[in-house]
Amino acid sequence: MIENAFQLNRTGEDLYEKGNRDEALKYFQRALDIVEKLNFLKGMAPILNNISKILRDRGDLDNAFRYCQRALKIVEQLGDLRGKYFILDSIGNILLDRSEYNKALKYFQLVLDINKQLGDLEGKPTILNKIGEILFEKGKLDESLGYYRRALKISEQFGDLIEIAFQFNKIGEILFEKGKLDESLGYYRRALEKFERSDFLNGIVPVLNNIGKILRIRGELDEALNYFQRSMEIVDQLGDLKGKYFLLNNIGRILQDKSQFDEALEYYQRALKIDDQLGDLTGKALLLGNIGNVFRDKGELNEALRYFINALEIDNKLGILQGKASNLNNIGIILWNIGKLDKALKYFQQALEISEQMGDLKGKASRLNNIGMVLKDKDQFDEAIKYYQRAMNLIQKNIKGKELDFKSGYIHCPNPNCSAEIKIRMMGIQGAIIEMCQNCRTQFSVWIDSKNSKYQIGILSGEIFNIEKIPTGTIELQDQVGRETKTTIAEWLQYGAILAYNIASCYEEKGDLLITCINYFQSANMYRGLGFIEKSEDILNIIENLLSKIEEKNQEILIYEVAQLRKRTSESLRTRDFIYIFVSCPSCKKEHRIQASQTTIATIICKSCRTKFSIYYDDNKQEFYTNILEKPKIKTISRKGQLERDIVRYCARCGLKVGNNVHFCARCGLKILRN
Repeated sequence: MIENAFQLNRTGEDLYEKGNRDEALKYFQRALDIVEKLNFLKGMAPILNNISKILRDRGDLDNAFRYCQRALKIVEQLGDLRGKYFILDSIGNILLDRSEYNKALKYFQLVLDINKQLGDLEGKPTILNKIGEILFEKGKLDESLGYYRRALKISEQFGDLIEIAFQFNKIGEILFEKGKLDESLGYYRRALEKFERSDFLNGIVPVLNNIGKILRIRGELDEALNYFQRSMEIVDQLGDLKGKYFLLNNIGRILQDKSQFDEALEYYQRALKIDDQLGDLTGKALLLGNIGNVFRDKGELNEALRYFINALEIDNKLGILQGKASNLNNIGIILWNIGKLDKALKYFQQALEISEQMGDLKGKASRLNNIGMVLKDKDQFDEAIKYYQRAMNLIQKNIKGKELDFKSGYIHCPNPNCSAEIKIRMMGIQGAIIEMCQNCRTQFSVWIDSKNSKYQIGILSGEIFNIEKIPTGTIELQDQVGRETKTTIAEWLQYGAILAYNIASCYEEKGDLLITCINYFQSANMYRGLGFIEKSEDILNIIENLLSKIEEKNQEILIYEVAQLRKRTSESLRTRDFIYIFVSCPSCKKEHRIQASQTTIATIICKSCRTKFSIYYDDNKQEFYTNILEKPKIKTISRKGQLERDIVRYCARCGLKVGNNVHFCARCGLKILRN
């Protein structure tokens, strides 16, 4: 009887591997009936686990969880460590599917502990990958990266090409989220090479898609399209409908970016047909929104409105708040464009309520701005300014950067004569902090090991002596309401620049020209910081045209501030990003070592022949050229292999800190010369 149960279980496992889950479940159930009648616990746990896997695949997570819990009780009763390893892993997977990340993390940490006891180094990367995935979903990118790098190191020891490729791809995704597009692309290409060597088609598809995403962001649309089309050939070969759906959507977006609206619509409509086959309403709402955007770009506003309303109906049905807010906003924009201001206002206000409910600060700022624009068109300038100012307050709070997750807890003051309870707060991956007890004014440092939450204290106050033992112990650190927002400082700056401009335009309509100029100046300053020099100059020109209409003393202040802004920008562009090149004098050919920039023109006098010439960078050909006064261009002769550079830390065009080893700016795509 027991042998029969084992055979039924093995047959079920074979059927499961072949994808025949319904038949597999029948065999597992028959095997379970036999072992339950015999009360054969050792055989019961793996069968329960197998049934839970099929239920999980079907999306029946609650029942899958119950089967795992039954299996867990049995393996714990038997003291079966390896069995417990597999069951805990299955429970972690179910919790991961439920997006219960904190609970899943605890289970995978237990699996990792058992893995260490079993000495199963080859199986360790899989667990590290899952922990890395959870941390990624929680926005803890640096911690996630650490786990994937650990997994990669072990996979490389065993030469497992598919695991190595998977980890390269995940590391690329993390670097992408961190805005490090060059590094991300490098890892994606390494992942692609490994997957192609393994001929693992299911791995090749997501990597090709990821490369296409980066190329699209860079504006290399044709190249991105090539990658998506390569991926399409593979998903067609695999018969992967869901993969094809995503690719049709991605290709549609690229064609939309290229203003090929009819072709984009064709791809979106094909994706919509597949979505109907899959029955994925969430995907359908997204697609309808994309189609609405195409019609809006084409100027067919009524058709766009119809699609946005259809998308909104689905979002309402499913309770998807993000989609609901987005479509309410899109409908509001259409109504605003066709002059139905009161209706537009209602939709923007509904979108604002949802953004506030979700804590979506970026969305909230956008909705407040849109409400302000409608009120301005209704000539309600004071009300418009109030909404613009609310949005600006959000910008100013977030302009300093990201708010990281933090942990907090309580320790006791290390002064033996005090021992007051002190609350501490650890930000992000911060390793140590310096605190002062408010009771006895003792200053001390706290260092916490993030793995086990053990803390150590160092006394910094010189008046405390003879401490035999500096306190250490365990502190229960509780996760608090911090967030890792994906909105970059650049995005917040751009919002701020737009809002300051809108506020200025309202004050200009009211005739309050001094405040108008102050807000225009703020906008110009922000655009300058983003590297949008031309846009900034246009706004400074508006200020200069208004100067004659304000008091003379205020004119002088504004003239000075405008001049200082232009001067700071000029100096910044000259010094922020430069390289040293060797260039030959175009007259006598003597070599000179020149500090050159991609955004400025350097003027040099040759020490040998005293010829005055200039060096500048041609953006189109991406070469430096020399000019003898007004004579024709002569291409720079560079000493091959001798190109030198200073430490380049900032992009010359937009001012983004880019480091020393990148080739393209992640924000504006400027090519940065390297030797």
